[in-house]
Formats: sequence, structure tokens, C-alpha cells
Amino acid sequence: MVQYFASTQLPKVFCCEPTSKNNLVPSTCQTYFENRLYQIDTDKRSSSGPTTPRYALGLAYGTTHFLTLDGSHFTFNDLGEFILLQNTTNLSVQIRLVREGGANATYISATAIEYESSSLGVYLDQYGQFAITFSGEIQTTLSVGDQVLLPGESITLTMQSANSLQVYLFNGIIMTIQSDQVSSLSSLQFLVPYALVGTTSSPSFGGLLGQFDGAGSDDFLLQGGSLPLSSSSTTQQLQYFGDSWRVGENETLFLYPTGENYTTMNDNTGFVPDYPETLAVNPQFTVTAQQLCQSAGSAQFQSDCVFDVVEAESYKASTSSISMGRLYASYLIGNNQPPTISLTPPSTVQVHLNANIVVSFGVSDVDGNEFGVIATSTPSTGGTLASPPNNSSSTYTYSFTVTSDLFLAPSIAPLMILAVDTNGLASSATTNFQVVYST
Repeated sequence: MVQYFASTQLPKVFCCEPTSKNNLVPSTCQTYFENRLYQIDTDKRSSSGPTTPRYALGLAYGTTHFLTLDGSHFTFNDLGEFILLQNTTNLSVQIRLVREGGANATYISATAIEYESSSLGVYLDQYGQFAITFSGEIQTTLSVGDQVLLPGESITLTMQSANSLQVYLFNGIIMTIQSDQVSSLSSLQFLVPYALVGTTSSPSFGGLLGQFDGAGSDDFLLQGGSLPLSSSSTTQQLQYFGDSWRVGENETLFLYPTGENYTTMNDNTGFVPDYPETLAVNPQFTVTAQQLCQSAGSAQFQSDCVFDVVEAESYKASTSSISMGRLYASYLIGNNQPPTISLTPPSTVQVHLNANIVVSFGVSDVDGNEFGVIATSTPSTGGTLASPPNNSSSTYTYSFTVTSDLFLAPSIAPLMILAVDTNGLASSATTNFQVVYST
């Protein structure tokens, strides 16, 4: 307990002490939360693990698309309030989905967060402007650049710009809430330390962003269910998954405008959402949208972008999916790890004249990237590299025969193994050879 106080609570007091009656905190508070995130990540990994913290990325954006923390991608449109992410103890993140104009699709108009004893509400008006509440009280004095420690002292909020908020939770989660000034659509970005990942038998979270247990195949578990929907389910089938995470009236964290309440906000009578696979569109409009959306990156984000444009009947709606697609591409590169090489023999192999030497090693990539493998020695031993098909994580072998020329040489050059993934990250390993002379 003393160690916990000294390593976490005491630094928080010094770094995040409010400097005014408005609970504004100095810039050192953001540094504290960033270091706290690194500490959470590194404390739970062995010293042989990566030296930089790694995070899972979760997204909610456009009309309305989701990327779960375990990497599943889907579209869900309905009217009402839904659990985006929650655990069983102290965290709930909820979103409100409202209709996009007259379209049969929705977008995120509000986000509510409750973590430990702190609560935050972010509401988006039709012009993409934020209204912010702390513990249900509207805040009117926040300015760009302000950093605030919320009542309860478990969340800090940074006003990065007029349309971008960054939220730090004490458990290490970072959220970014953005409104797109062009399309007026909003997006949510989550960075969750891998130290918080659960297991399939004991997942860390629930909600539209999945369970975060490292599996991915069980992301679409209905609330209160025992068997998840298949990851190959259609968007229509996934509607059941999304609807199961609707917020109950006694669970809602939201405030309501005059004339509205939980019942009216969650009334989806007569609303039939469009789905990407069944959307009937103007061919010429779609062709132009496809050309515009190429800058979204991967095929999935391009598809999301086209759906947004067609649903909103506005090319401006492309900006949300394009920006999230670019963010995802940057995340993959920045969070990428090099391939891993595992050598079967010891680092030094003893060789005899005319011996057939086989060096076995495995190569794998935790990110699932393709990779290339080179095994060479200088001067050459004349060996042959045998690799499994499709750059899988199977065993590679490098074999050669100890000829008289090699045996009589001053030394046999070491074997250098290099594995490089498609993002240019590389790992290397070396095996040395020691000639043994018979007596």
C-alpha cells in the first residue's frame, strides 16, 4: 500500500494539483498520465518484451462504423443510447446515436463517460460544436489549451482545439473525441494499453468495442449472451449484437434536452437502417465517391467512406472515414513489432569434416505481417535455405556440408539470419560454427 501511494498517488498530487477554482491543472498533469500509461504497460510485461508501450486501438466514426479493440470491423446504425465500452467495476462509456438528416443511418451526437467517481458528458450540436458537462453540470469557461482535472480526480480533459478533446483515465486509457467541422460527424478514438487485455474466459470489457481478450473471434458477444455471433455475420445479423448493448433507463449517463427523455431518445419505431451490402445508390454518384474515398487507405475504410457519402448524399461526409483510415494506417506502422526469430540449435554449433549441418529456426510476426527471410554467411558456406510456403511461422532450415575447403579454412563464417516485415522492421540472429578436429 505504501509503495502504491508513493508510485501513483503522490506523483498525481504534485503533478495534477489544480491551479485555480475552475480545476485547471498544469501541463505536468498530462505528462503524469502519459508516464502512468507507460508504467501500467511495462509493469505487466517481462523484461524481454518490447521496450515501447503498445496499445490496442478502438474506433467509432462516420455513419456509424466501429473498429473493436481486437480488430473487428463492422457497421451498426440504430436510434438510441448504447454501451460502447464498459468493465464490471468502474468504467462505462456510452454513445448516443441520432439520425443523419433524412438518411437511414445514424451518427454519434453525444458521449458520456463514468470512471470511478468522475463523470464527463460531451454533446455535439448540428454545427459540430461541443457542449461539455462535468458530473451533470454544463461547463462554460473552458478554452483551447485548458487541461482540467474532473471532480473525483480520476479523469483529466484537455481541450486540444475547438473540435478535439483528449480524455485521460487513471487506468491508462486515452480517448480522443473529435467533431469534423466539414461534415459535422463525430469520431471516438481509444488507445487501451495491452496490459489491460483479458482472456477468453475472463475478458476485460464488453460493449460495441468488443471484449478485448486478444481473440477477435468472440468480439460480437451479445450483452448477457454466452455465444458470440460469427465474425463473418452480415451487417443485418450484427444489428442484434448492437441492439443488445442498448443502455437501460436506469443505466443512462446522459442529460436530455427540453422535451426529450430516455424513452423518446431510444424510440426507433419505423427506423429501418440501410446496410452497406444492400444500399441502392446512383451509380454515377457511387463512382465519384469511390474515387474520392481512395485516400481512406484500406478497402474497409474506403467502403465505410462510400457508405457515408451515399447515405448523407454529400461528398463532405467522406472526411470522417478518410481521417480514421489514415489514423489506422499510422497506428499499424507505429505499433508494429519486428518479426521474431527463434533458433533451435545453440548459438555455437560444433562441426566435423564431411558433416551435414542443419540449422533450424522459426520466424513469426505477432502483427500478422508478411516478411522476408535471408540467411547468409560471408565467405559463403555454400548452404541452402529451405523456407515454408507463404512466409508462415513454420520452421526454416539452412543446411550445408563441411567440405575439406571449409574444414581447412582458418574459420567458418557465422550464419547471419535476417527477417524483415513489410513495414521495414527487422530482426537478426547469428549462429557460429566451431571446427572440431579428431585426435
